[in-house]
Amino acid sequence: MTIVQRSWIACGSCHERDNNPDAPITLDDMTQTDSSGVVIPALPDVERRMRELDDRLYAKAMVQYRNREIHPEEECYQLDGGTFISEAAFEMIAGDDRERYMAWKNGCIDECSVRYWNEPAVMSYLIDRSLEEDTDSDACCWTDAQSIDYVRSCTLPPSLMMRHGVTRGRSDALTSAWHIVAAIEDGLNYALYGHPSIDIIGWDGTTVIVSVCQSDRAVAVMVERDAITMRAMLRGDPCSIPVTFDWRGIPRGDYASEHYRRFRAAKAAFDYAISWVDDMA
Repeated sequence: MTIVQRSWIACGSCHERDNNPDAPITLDDMTQTDSSGVVIPALPDVERRMRELDDRLYAKAMVQYRNREIHPEEECYQLDGGTFISEAAFEMIAGDDRERYMAWKNGCIDECSVRYWNEPAVMSYLIDRSLEEDTDSDACCWTDAQSIDYVRSCTLPPSLMMRHGVTRGRSDALTSAWHIVAAIEDGLNYALYGHPSIDIIGWDGTTVIVSVCQSDRAVAVMVERDAITMRAMLRGDPCSIPVTFDWRGIPRGDYASEHYRRFRAAKAAFDYAISWVDDMA
């Protein structure tokens, strides 16, 4: 494709700027045309427009993460290796720029490829190629296998939770058992979905689940190798008998691995605790 002339395309925003010199310049204001009249956007304008869109998408993704809106199994868009946004929000914000943004985000747009900015088939090809070359799994893409991590938003992660919640002499051994920690993290991650007010803290050597919405309620957590024990507290004092969730009590089923059974027990334990501290009834 040969550019035969540099033409400034007249549009509504140009006339608007005639009346308002401070009006922002849009992509349509500074473009080129090829010999067939196809609009070719200038790369600096594409960069500016995509950065603005990028900021809006990340801002929405941060709000959704803080609110714990995305279910761990939900199909969504990955903006990078650790940032996710719901499918509906991404498509609403990106609009017709969805594939253009993904191609830009994945580093596919340069002085050459920008000439095909208005050709969806080319943008789709560039995205597919970038995903094939993505060895780190951090490209912008649609995914049904996202790894959103609400656990890292808690004050006390499971590895430290074990140090607070078990007998001193066994804490190091439990903390080093990565498969136990992983199962607890998975269970906690699922339980945190939809509960933005929940936090896990250490208090006087004990792991405690709390909620900013119910300051008088808490649950003390005792983590052992094969079980998690929860005890509800009201205004700092125990108000129920301890309830223990042992993974060995989870039915094996046809395909129930040890990790899955540990995950089920952990999720049940955290669901129980959250239902107490986050109960707004």
